[in-house]
Amino acid sequence: LEFSRGNFAADWQIRYVGKMVLNTYEDFFSVQGRPPENADYADRQYYPSAVYHDIRASYDFNTSKKVNLYVGVDNVADKIPPLGLTGTGGGSAIYESRGRFFYGGVKATFN
Repeated sequence: LEFSRGNFAADWQIRYVGKMVLNTYEDFFSVQGRPPENADYADRQYYPSAVYHDIRASYDFNTSKKVNLYVGVDNVADKIPPLGLTGTGGGSAIYESRGRFFYGGVKATFN
């Protein structure tokens, strides 16, 4: 979702990761009539779904040099990866790994 008025702009992004089977589908569920291969692998069958919210705002200054100032926050709710995942690899890299993250900067264009 994006909003802009004059030199000001704001953006809100939502990232959704749906629930996923904890290990392999065959571990917990019957496939082609065969029983589950490892039904007691874990006490849960799924990683829960996760929703991440990111916001950003920017302002363009009207000067002889085009200058844009921006600030933002990723993972506003400070959501951690589910069930002890690290968010850094092995299938868990789709989850946010660093928690709430603030950033800002200036972008200048010289002609």
